[in-house]
Amino acid sequence: MNDIGGAALKFAFVTVIYAIVIALLGVWRQRPEMLRSAERATYGVFGLVTIAMVAMLYALLAHDFRLQYVASVSSRAMPTFYVIASLWGGQEGSMLLWLWLLTMYSALVVGQNRYRNRELMPYVIATLMTTSLLFVAMLVIVEDPFRQLPHEVRDGQGLNPLLQNPLMVIHPPNLYLGFVGFAVPFAFAIGALASGRLDAQWIRSIRRWTLVAWLFLGVGILLGGQWAYVELGWGGYWAWDPVENASFMPWLTGTAFLHSVMIQEKKRHAQSLEYGFDHFDLWPLYLWHVSDAEWGDFFRACFCPIFTWSLFFALSGRDLNSRCHFAGEASATAPQ
Repeated sequence: MNDIGGAALKFAFVTVIYAIVIALLGVWRQRPEMLRSAERATYGVFGLVTIAMVAMLYALLAHDFRLQYVASVSSRAMPTFYVIASLWGGQEGSMLLWLWLLTMYSALVVGQNRYRNRELMPYVIATLMTTSLLFVAMLVIVEDPFRQLPHEVRDGQGLNPLLQNPLMVIHPPNLYLGFVGFAVPFAFAIGALASGRLDAQWIRSIRRWTLVAWLFLGVGILLGGQWAYVELGWGGYWAWDPVENASFMPWLTGTAFLHSVMIQEKKRHAQSLEYGFDHFDLWPLYLWHVSDAEWGDFFRACFCPIFTWSLFFALSGRDLNSRCHFAGEASATAPQ
């Protein structure tokens, strides 16, 4: 199973690159069959990452201490639900869960839009797969979750005692579902901007996605506050430490984006583009604070270009907002 999991991640890496290239080629050459191939590749990436997830979960439940990750986050004495939670109890497992959720959202988006938003979908797929490429590259190039130890140990180190709390089972998945869920509005914002389709259709397409992601992120933050109160015993639910703030700031921008989506569905909506890009800019902030030094360097190398480009698109959204506003005023005051 370990070899299967590692091979699945490598195949996912290749398939992600194929999906990005074929989606952009399809829109450039106006070839619908290329877009359909990109959609099938998106399903394939989700399937391959799911195989890797199942392989890692099997290794944890089977106490396969040949794997470095399994030996570092689990032990035979841990209850089964903590063994399952140890899947996201370390760096590699957390990234694997993040990637799996991202590819799951991508597959759901492709399935939901089989017969609509056809002008936007090539850019949506390319954006989601480019984001997935960053995470699968981390797991394939930087830290392989299926890396084996030189020799098998009899027992593992176990989960960090601070993480052995029932909320460990539901708090991180809720946060990740919220963080990753906002990649869908970001992808549609890119698609609307790249295709020039700045009508209300993309807003209607992402309203529920935005609400679901915002809800999961909010619940995750509340659970994290309760966990800190019970586990750390500091007498408060919020310590204003960097990790807590790194999750709260995206929730604020997500709230602004959700508000913008709700009130601007029937209006000019470049402001929604701006909030969508602003929220995506805060992904690296959270990942940076929850990573160690080695991963932090990799995040800076990978996400700084993404941050720069999304900032550019956010500024483009502000410019579009101004032009739409002035165009509306001009049409309203023009002589009939």
